[in-house]
Amino acid sequence: MTEVTVFLPAALQPLANGVHQLALAGESVADVLEQLGAHHPQVGRRILTRDGQLRRHVNIFADDEDIRALAGTATPLAGRQSLTIVPSVAGG
Repeated sequence: MTEVTVFLPAALQPLANGVHQLALAGESVADVLEQLGAHHPQVGRRILTRDGQLRRHVNIFADDEDIRALAGTATPLAGRQSLTIVPSVAGG
């Protein structure tokens, strides 16, 4: 299993007891998100839908690459060092 550092945005930190980063391990982004949800269920519900899909307003970067441009939550983590969760920004 690959260990990655997961960085949480300020908006999710209160739901994770103020934690801004965690070390989690998994073979894929989905594995790590499952662990994140197990440790911090409120964070998990903000990131994934009930059927385990990434919410539209959430972006996740494996190192510097948007996972949607890769294999989505099936993106393998071998060789990766970090996952950064970024909420979409809207406005105008």
